[in-house]
Amino acid sequence: MTNKTYADEAALIADLNNTFPGARAVSLGKWSSNPEQIGAVVCGESEIEPSYSIGPYWPIDDDAYNGSVHKGFEAWCEARGWYVETYDYGTLWVVPLPSQEELDEWGAAVRGNLENAPCGVFQANDGAPF
Repeated sequence: MTNKTYADEAALIADLNNTFPGARAVSLGKWSSNPEQIGAVVCGESEIEPSYSIGPYWPIDDDAYNGSVHKGFEAWCEARGWYVETYDYGTLWVVPLPSQEELDEWGAAVRGNLENAPCGVFQANDGAPF
């Protein structure tokens, strides 16, 4: 993951709570009882704009959402080097974005697994891998 520190985490939590009142952002490390985890947990009924919650409290078929996370909230976090992940209904994790090196490594691993997979394991009915 991109190098983030406890100071980055504290700044993120302050920004989240100031920008999205009601987000109730807390330290991921404290919340999970794993101090090695850097990030935030958002557990509130906060809104990105009137009547649109930041997620994951809204139906996923709305164009303003990527899955169950509001696209504006996702963009706000990504612009600051953070990634939003749905932990469970009502809880979001905001964790460091992976570095380009990590993305490249993961992509190579996935491609390697696809090439070495038994026939049909990662293929749709039309024969094209997904």
